[in-house]
Amino acid sequence: MISGIVPVLCLLVLTTARLSVSQLTDEDKQFILDFHNDARDNVDPIATNMEKMEWNDELAGIAQAYSAKCNYQPNPDRVSQAPSFSTVGENLGVSMPPSPSFYDDILFAWVRERSSYNYTSGQCFSDGACDPYTQMVWATSSQLGCGATQCNSVAGFPNNSSAIVFVCNYAPAGNLEGQSPYMTGNSSCSNCPGNKTSCVSNLCSEELIFSDEDKQLLLDLHNEARSMVDPIATNMEEMEWNDELAEVAQNYSTNCITQLNSDRASQAPSFSTVGENSGIAFPVPSQVVERWLVARRFYIYTTGQCNNINHRFCDQYIQMVWATSGQLGCGVTRCSIVDGRPFRLGALVLVCNYGPAGRLKGQSPYMTGNTSCSSCPDDKKFCVNNLCSNDAPTGCSADRVDIDGISVAGGTVTINFSSDPNVRFRCRLRHPRYRRLRPCTSPMTYTGLSEGRYRFVVRAACPGQRLLSGPRNVAHFTIRA
Repeated sequence: MISGIVPVLCLLVLTTARLSVSQLTDEDKQFILDFHNDARDNVDPIATNMEKMEWNDELAGIAQAYSAKCNYQPNPDRVSQAPSFSTVGENLGVSMPPSPSFYDDILFAWVRERSSYNYTSGQCFSDGACDPYTQMVWATSSQLGCGATQCNSVAGFPNNSSAIVFVCNYAPAGNLEGQSPYMTGNSSCSNCPGNKTSCVSNLCSEELIFSDEDKQLLLDLHNEARSMVDPIATNMEEMEWNDELAEVAQNYSTNCITQLNSDRASQAPSFSTVGENSGIAFPVPSQVVERWLVARRFYIYTTGQCNNINHRFCDQYIQMVWATSGQLGCGVTRCSIVDGRPFRLGALVLVCNYGPAGRLKGQSPYMTGNTSCSSCPDDKKFCVNNLCSNDAPTGCSADRVDIDGISVAGGTVTINFSSDPNVRFRCRLRHPRYRRLRPCTSPMTYTGLSEGRYRFVVRAACPGQRLLSGPRNVAHFTIRA
């Protein structure tokens, strides 16, 4: 293949509808980007270093300007026109006669070449070129920008009639001679570059599907469960986040399986034993932990077992409340296939590691007695919300939370609220995107809201305090067209 050049694409004979094309709308751009990322997600064989594409306005501007030249030949100046990149790839397409769905049809024509492409040989079985498809799925071509123009005639095209010229630019360029479009192996995202450590739909991404706020929420849920055990625990340690355990969990989650990692202890040299829980979530990681907590209602301390519930959920709950498992680290990967089962919209695989490990045979998860923290280890002498802690109580007082104001502008709303300066807030909005109770700070802004009436809930709790025991406030607002 020729470096950085994708020569011949497709002529599409479509309907005779006329369309005035001056520039792509934001909706058009998102469709084109999603189409490319879907093609990259579905390569065969599996890609281990496929980067998620992002829209790039610099490349889009060059593509738009070149499409306006109404020329069906590759743009020889595209690299010099894009000073941010050392190489730029290109795909060209023509819709003749012009069609309202021109980019949709052209993109499908490019991706159809997948069926005739052979990864091992790097060739197409058919007589046609595969260059448009291989540029679409070139692993390191992570930047995309496209443009389109309706032309009265197209230079270099055999039929001198009206058509839409569609141009996509890619950076860095793909189709490098002697190279495969991507690396392959057993696990998606196992060879991601260092700056793209998240795995989103089998694509290497900088996207934070597991933010610091998510981590704090998981830690809070664990400590809340530990503070509420029945009977009372006398030696229950407050859990702390551990980055070493989190790295082991994150790496293992990319396998997109829920069976336990048999090598986890050797992968975390700071610990002699490491426990593990795992599960599948939609759409946020905390859902998995909330599911593990269901077993609390069925667990019987005296027998060490759960009645009327799956034993795995019971084991997961016991690990959560194992008194000496004072270190926690979790990782999340978005997967399209989990344990061999396809998930059309993707699923989150959550893995949590615990150090030292719990669920030791013949032992109870914690000691019990009349007073919380009466059997704390020497290095955790403080008692914070029934947990043995390194830290002295903060003196925080969460007795109320006030909603100070709501500002609505179009589909965006901003809500201000306040309480004791040491409290932690959790917010929820009655909307599919925001319905889960999530960590939040004031002011809280929600975007992309459609017309309708909404209910907002904010809760406040001091560090270590049970979330549901703290105050809450509720506000309603309306988005009008």
